[in-house]
Amino acid sequence: MVVGHVEWGSQLFGAKNCHDGEYDSYLCYWVVLGVPVYLSFRQCIHVIEHETLKHHERADQIMCFAREHLDQRDLRGHVPVSGVVIPLKPSWSARLRVLQLGMLWAGFTLAVCAVVATFALMQAARALKADDVTMLIVLWAGFAYFAVGLPIYLLTRKPTKRQAGIRQAVANLLGPYSDVADWNVPLIRRVSASFGLADADAETLLEAAERSFAAKDFETALLCSRMALGLMDPTEKRQWADRAEAIADDALEKLNEK
Repeated sequence: MVVGHVEWGSQLFGAKNCHDGEYDSYLCYWVVLGVPVYLSFRQCIHVIEHETLKHHERADQIMCFAREHLDQRDLRGHVPVSGVVIPLKPSWSARLRVLQLGMLWAGFTLAVCAVVATFALMQAARALKADDVTMLIVLWAGFAYFAVGLPIYLLTRKPTKRQAGIRQAVANLLGPYSDVADWNVPLIRRVSASFGLADADAETLLEAAERSFAAKDFETALLCSRMALGLMDPTEKRQWADRAEAIADDALEKLNEK
């Protein structure tokens, strides 16, 4: 029985930017006593599942990236999947994704109850009461939300065209199909050091991006611009974010021409 189900621990919720066994998700801690009674957001992460790695065309490149750059101390808690896990910065869009999933589960519950209650009332040999009508309105509203919300949720699991281009460039250079701008700062610094840019700040990375663009190395230009964006604090973003995004857009345009 669902009512008797008791569970606690780490779970992944709200997958987005899904591609070939890779996805962004939120690592959460939850407690279930029949129904979920507690949920805590722990960390946003990018997951490359172990089963995917067995047949992944970039498996060797991804495993090399993991050995050279990833540090398990960057993860905040147990990850309930086997594979490569990349720590990301906190994301309100990812948290909203988790809440959207929770609302869909609530809508699904109401949808099932709507069908059951409607069938039961049809079988009952009595006129509908005001409370029955109110209950049916609430339940069928949940059904409508689920019917509309589920396709939207599934359609938005994939990355946008721009994000797909950024992630493909990162995958070509490093292995993971992920946006470097979303990575946590220690990881970005380790990766930038491997490109000869140890202890580089956002401005230095932007200059490196512009040099790479001028040399027609558009993937590296894109990578450096995204690393710069990922390192920017709020003050720097007001000053340089538009510059970083412009370099990324120009690099994407050149890559799409190939």
